[in-house]
Amino acid sequence: MIFNSDGREYYWKRDNEPLKEHHVKSTVKFGGGNIMVWDCFSSFGVCNIVRIYGRIDKELYREILNDNLLGTIRWYNISKNDIVFQQNNDPKHSAKPTYE
Repeated sequence: MIFNSDGREYYWKRDNEPLKEHHVKSTVKFGGGNIMVWDCFSSFGVCNIVRIYGRIDKELYREILNDNLLGTIRWYNISKNDIVFQQNNDPKHSAKPTYE
């Protein structure tokens, strides 16, 4: 930056030198609140983001998939045979109602 700082800070260290305390800047990771959302994307675009209030269970997850994932597939007119659906091994992802 020529006139102002962009807020970034840089520290130089040699490749074989261990990381030292002055190389790391502490940050606050908690206390600012949180929000849980579900979203999906494809090569065609993104779907509507869904804000999740409270805890998510297998029934709510199934409702989100039905309304938003399948809705996105219909919106972009994507063949179900042309999608790759990925998720982690969370129990609600592999619950029987999710696959019905």
